[in-house]
Amino acid sequence: MRRLWLTVTTLALPLGACLDFDFHSEGTRVTATTSLAMATDTPANPDGFDTDVSICGGPSDLLSCNEDNDTFVVAMGDYSEAASEGFLSFGVLDASFDGDPSNQTLGVTRGDGAYGSVVVPPAIDLTGPSGSIHGGDAIQLAWTPAGDDVMRWQGSVTCGSAAPVDAHGGALRDLGWAHLHTDEFPTSQPGPCTATIVVLRTRTGTMDARYGSDSSISAEMSTELQVDLAD
Repeated sequence: MRRLWLTVTTLALPLGACLDFDFHSEGTRVTATTSLAMATDTPANPDGFDTDVSICGGPSDLLSCNEDNDTFVVAMGDYSEAASEGFLSFGVLDASFDGDPSNQTLGVTRGDGAYGSVVVPPAIDLTGPSGSIHGGDAIQLAWTPAGDDVMRWQGSVTCGSAAPVDAHGGALRDLGWAHLHTDEFPTSQPGPCTATIVVLRTRTGTMDARYGSDSSISAEMSTELQVDLAD
């Protein structure tokens, strides 16, 4: 079954040390994530793709974004939408698109005309083992198209009715193939188990200097694959 879809740091300080964390930022962060819905033939979304765009406008702090109440319009292809704030979103603005966004330019325009854009990565056609994988075996993955994008994988393992256990995850080279090892998928109890592997491809774009030096815009495409792990 296929679906196209924080680092925690422990700081040790001497007793009595003063912590002075500054979460303030003048920059704007735009993130677009695309997934392929499982039901690809629904009338409301015949292509199966869902692209969600999240905008944290600057100035921002730990629990707030867009403190200047700027407006943003997000555009891709022939469609554009004014980003809006959801319930309890702390100033984060969102927009969403249907349809295959592969290799399309997603643009974001602030109310003052400041512009940023990113080319959305292509959809990933991911394949894996056709049968069950036994302990010690390699999980061979292949995907198209290959390229030079930044890629990584993450995943989890579910055994019976037990809660999923996170897999190790890590970086991938965009070669069109990769070998993962079953040791990277810790099991919570004896099998049979199911490993869920998510392969993610990311691209970064450019933003107008008016957004500030710490601004960023990125787009991510993800694909999910499930593999049976034998006892």
